[in-house]
Amino acid sequence: MLVKLAWRNLWRNKLRTAAVLASMVFGLTGVTLMIGFMNAMSDNMISNTINWQTSHLQIHQQSYPDSPKIEKTLIDQKSLAEFLDNNNKIKIWTSRFLLS
Repeated sequence: MLVKLAWRNLWRNKLRTAAVLASMVFGLTGVTLMIGFMNAMSDNMISNTINWQTSHLQIHQQSYPDSPKIEKTLIDQKSLAEFLDNNNKIKIWTSRFLLS
């Protein structure tokens, strides 16, 4: 009986009911869109950081940026590693492999 009374009360003033329903739909749609936008932006920032923010310096074979392939590795890696280890201006370094 209480549900029946509430249902009748809702439709006694149709304009008020429509306004409340419209504002609820508008608010929920806006929140849903903002959550999706923020999740996509967060995922994009993480992906960009991982893919592009590798540090201040990258060492590649000269032709690698034009055509990045696994066969284009550095020739004298041991002497390069020794140079990087012995250089006082370099705090830390690491090798990285990118496959495309």
